[in-house]
Amino acid sequence: MLTEERYEALEKRLCAAGFTPDQNENGFVTRQRWRAGNVLVDLLMAPVDSNATPGRIQNLTPTMAAIVVPGIELAHLDAVRVRVSGEALHGGLAERDVAVCGAGAFVILKALAFRSRGEEKDAHDLTYVLETAGIDEVARRISTFPSSTHLDNAFETLRSDFTSADAVGPVRLAKFRSGGANEGLQAESAARVRELLRKLDRV
Repeated sequence: MLTEERYEALEKRLCAAGFTPDQNENGFVTRQRWRAGNVLVDLLMAPVDSNATPGRIQNLTPTMAAIVVPGIELAHLDAVRVRVSGEALHGGLAERDVAVCGAGAFVILKALAFRSRGEEKDAHDLTYVLETAGIDEVARRISTFPSSTHLDNAFETLRSDFTSADAVGPVRLAKFRSGGANEGLQAESAARVRELLRKLDRV
C-alpha cells in the first residue's frame, strides 16, 4: 500500500465516512489514529525495511501516518472471522463479519511488543489469551507460521522474560492485575508460557 500510494485512497474513504485525525491528551494531532465520534481507528503497518524502529511513526501522506509493528503480517495469517452488530456511524443497525487477530498471532505480537516497551498491559494481554484461548489452541496456530526473525525474537522474549515466576513478564503481569507481587499468579503465568514453548519445541 505504501509503494502504490494506496493510502491516499484510504484517507479519502476515512474522510468520507466522517473520520479525522485524533488528538492526544496534550491536544496534539495523532495522524496514526483517526476518530469518528466514539470510533477510533489505529493504523498499523509492517516495517518497510530492516532499519525500521518498532513503535515508530511512518509517514504515509501529509495528514496520515501509521505505527510500525514488526510481525503484524501474522495477524493476516491467523485471522478469525467475528460477526459484529450495532448502529452504523450515520445511523441504522448493521451486522458485518470482521477479521480479527487470532490467538496465536496475538501472543506473538504481544511478546514482540513487550520486547520493545515492557508494558504491564502487554504482559497481561499475552497471559490473558493463553488463559482464555488455551495453550493447545495457541500452540496449534503458532505452529502454522513460517519461520521468521520476528518469530524467533518473540520466542526469545518468552523464554527470557516469561518462563520464571520472578522474571519481568510475570512480575509486571502481577503488578497490572493486583498492584504488586502475587506469587501464585506469577507462577501460573510462567508455567503457561513454559508449557507453550514445550509444545512448540522452543524450550
